[in-house]
Formats: sequence, C-alpha cells, structure tokens
Amino acid sequence: MNLKNFPSWALTKIFSLESEPRRVLSSRSNCSDEERRLLTEEDHSLIDDQSYLEPNIPSVYGSMVPVPQQIQQNHVHPWGQAVDDCAHGLSTVRHEFAELLRLGSPTVLAYLFQSSEQFSTVFSLGHLGKEYLAASSLSTMTAAITAFSMFQGIISSLDTLATQAFGANKPYNVAVYFQRCCFILLLLHIPISIIWLNLEHILIFLRQDPMVAHLCGRYMRVFIFAAPGYASFEVMKRYLQSQGIFKPITCVLCFAAPLNMLLNYLLVWHPKLGFGFLGAPTAVAITFWVQSISLMTYARFSSSVIPWTHFSKRAVQNLRPMLTLSFHGMLMIVTEWAAYEMTSLGAGYLGTASLASQSVLLTTTSLAFQVPFAFAVASSTRVGHLVGSGRPNLARICSRVATCLAVLVSVTDGLFLFCFRDHWGHYFTSDKEVLGIVQQVFPILCLFIVFDALNAVGGGLLRGIGKQSIGGVISIACNYCIALPVTLVFVIVYHLGLKGIWLGMIVAVTTGITCQYTVLGHINWHKVLQEALQRMAHI
Repeated sequence: MNLKNFPSWALTKIFSLESEPRRVLSSRSNCSDEERRLLTEEDHSLIDDQSYLEPNIPSVYGSMVPVPQQIQQNHVHPWGQAVDDCAHGLSTVRHEFAELLRLGSPTVLAYLFQSSEQFSTVFSLGHLGKEYLAASSLSTMTAAITAFSMFQGIISSLDTLATQAFGANKPYNVAVYFQRCCFILLLLHIPISIIWLNLEHILIFLRQDPMVAHLCGRYMRVFIFAAPGYASFEVMKRYLQSQGIFKPITCVLCFAAPLNMLLNYLLVWHPKLGFGFLGAPTAVAITFWVQSISLMTYARFSSSVIPWTHFSKRAVQNLRPMLTLSFHGMLMIVTEWAAYEMTSLGAGYLGTASLASQSVLLTTTSLAFQVPFAFAVASSTRVGHLVGSGRPNLARICSRVATCLAVLVSVTDGLFLFCFRDHWGHYFTSDKEVLGIVQQVFPILCLFIVFDALNAVGGGLLRGIGKQSIGGVISIACNYCIALPVTLVFVIVYHLGLKGIWLGMIVAVTTGITCQYTVLGHINWHKVLQEALQRMAHI
C-alpha cells in the first residue's frame, strides 16, 4: 500500500512519517547522498555504525522483515532504517489498523465470553438475596487482589519477553519464558492458599459484616481449587497470543461460557442437584479447569504452536529478568485492581445495599472493560512483534494507531451502556433499594468506562515495550496519591456516597491516561529495540 494514498499532513503531523516513502538502506555503502539528506540525525548514527550486521534471516513475517544473523552477547547491533522500511512493502497506517482489528476482533469475543463467567455468578447469587450478592462481591474482590491480579502481573512479562522473542524468530526462547512463568506462578499459589483459608477472620478484623465474612470464607475455601485452573489457563492463553494465535482461545471460551451458565443453574438453582451459595464458586472452578485442559490439549497437539512440553533447565535459571518484569507488572496491575476492588470495602462501610450495588457496577465495568482490553492485548502483541523483528518506527506507528482505535472503542462502549441505564440493574437484582442506587450512579459509570478504555490500551502498549515499571509508578501515584484523598473528600465531606467513590475513580483514570500517553509520546523507540535485543541475548 503506497503512502501517497494518504494526505501528507496527516502522516507528518499524526504519525511522524515523511510524505514520500523512503527506499531501503540495506547497508552503509548503499546509502546515497539523496537518502542521507532525508535522514534524521538518529538515522545517520545508525547507518554509520560500523557494527551494523547485514540482515539475511527471515523473521516470523517472512521475507518482508529481515532480522540479524546473530546477536553477540555483550554487544547490541542497531538494525537501523533498513529493517524499518522494507523493499517488499511498507506497513502503513491502514495496514496497522487492519492488523489490530484482525488480532483484536476474535479477542473481543473471547474476553466477553470470559467476563460472562463472573456475570453468571453475580446473576445467580443476586436473586438469592443481597447478603449473598454482597458476599460474592467481597469474594470476587479478594480473589482479584490477592491472586488474579498478581497472576496477571506475572503473566504480563510474556507480553514483553515472549512477543519480542517470537518477533525475533527465537522459538526456543518463547518456550523457556513460558515454562519459567509457570514455575513462578506455582510458587505464588502457596501463600495465596494460606490467605484464603483464613479469610473469614481477616474480614472480621477489617470490620465487615460477620454474616458476609462467614459466607466469603466458605466461598474462598472452594475457590482455592479454582486458582490453579485460572492461572494455567491465563498463562497458556498469553503463550498462544504471543505467537499471534487468537482463534482457538475464542473457541474454548465459546464452549466454556455456556457451560458455566449451565453449571450455575445446576449447582445453585436446580431442585435436586443444586446446593445454593457454594454452587457458584464450584461452577467457576470446574469452568476454569475445563478451559485450561482444553487449551493445553490444543497447544500440545497443534503443529502451529511452538512445542512447550519438553522441560528445559533454563526455565528455573536466570529468573531475574522475568522476576523484574513480573514485579513491575504486578505493581502496575495489582495497584490498579486493588484500587478498584477496594471500593467494595468502602461501599461496605456505606451499608449492605451500597455494597450490593457496587457489585453490580463493578461487574458492569468488568464486562465493558473486555472490549478495550482485547485491543490492548492485540496492541501489546503487535508492538512486541514489531520491536522483536527490529522495526521500532513501525512499532511507533502501531502505538499511534492503537491510541486512535482506543478512542473509537471507548466512546462506543460508554454510549452503548448509557442507552441501557434505566434497565441495566434489573438483570442483576430485584431489590428496589439496590436498583435505585445503581440507576443514580450509572451515568458516572459510563463516563468512567470511556476513560478506562483508553487506560487499558495505554497499559497494553507499555507492557509490549517492557515499560511495566513506568506503568506501576503511574498507577500508584494516580490511584493512591491523587485519587484516594479526592475520594475521601467526596464521600466524607460532601456525603456523595457511592457517587463519590466513582467520581474518585474517574479522577484516578483520567490522571493515569494523561501520564501514560505523555510517556508513550516521548519514548525512544530505537532504545526500546536495544533493550529487547539485550533481553533476548541473555535468556
């Protein structure tokens, strides 16, 4: 696709491209005076570097994207413009937009199906009574803060390591990173189980309602068996996504989501098979394990997936790079999830009705979040592949396109839910007090969803280039140093109740996206490439 099809001002102003496509600069000797005149100062330094290697091995993108023959251990070879603008075609704005849609579309469906599992649980327990709905909300919060967000933080290291290794055509590295991630997750499950076994006493210490705390304790004892299924499914899902494989994940979730609904009915409501409240976590645990086993079976026997079953000793060696990224990923995700989920604790102080309403609102947010999060995963995968294959300028273009796509998705998401503001709460509960609170807060929720979508894609881009540490700092600063005091003022001083909590969350997410996109706008993409090469050279 020729860049002449695009207005020059749009490419220059928005995506920082020249109005005319440049020819390939395959080496220093092939660089003409005219080409040198068009280059930036940074391009000159890359081409003049005597250590430049002639690229001759095709990457996962085929002959279109050459990659270097080797990477010496203590030296990083800049690939320069020769691997950015390729002889066989220049990836344009429209092409990147199409790629993100191709990767993101099946992922949207997959994440919506996965989110429906939580939706089904809240729907089932909401009609048992508001105490059960409140207990479900606290249990979901606990699982998210103490386990699932930490799992996601560790697995987010694959967004950087595995995608870049795959883009660089290093399948062995991809498999080792996967095994190493599984090993870390296994170790983490031990302290999590101890916390969940004693959850009832912890919640009573935190001054939660004794009946709700008792129900939560019973819920989480069952959920101990669900955590390994969740972790194994998520790490396998990210392993496949790092290789650009998305459709099998959607197929598995298309089967698992209806299964979860059926199990919720059979184990919660069925007159003979059902056993009430504890049927919900049992249904979720079974669903998690079905998902995990199904995806592992596909990955084991599919010829399109990099083999992962042969254990390598390197999986338990040199853990520091992955642990560093995992720690920063956990800092980024756990602090953000904790800020959201701890609103349930705040709602608990406002009364059982407010806590039940918060459960409905958080479930709605989670459901709406799946659409932008799917494109965040697609963006991190695409950017990671481009960086790994030595194309930092195209990775920069992809980040710009992903940002524009995030704006489109976020506005659509918020407007869609706003149209159902008067009827949405009835899908979860019939309690009039809860319905009234939900209806009052829902417009604020829709505005939050718009900003949260931008936040999701920004976080995905940071993970794709290995900048989880920056995301963690932004999350802590925005959620705790800025938003928390503002929320306390709204709730305690102005007595806004649940509205005040959600206004505080809007302050957090708007501050966060401002910081994220400021950082992304000033990223040195060639330095990102060098950092990726260093990581891949020392597996």
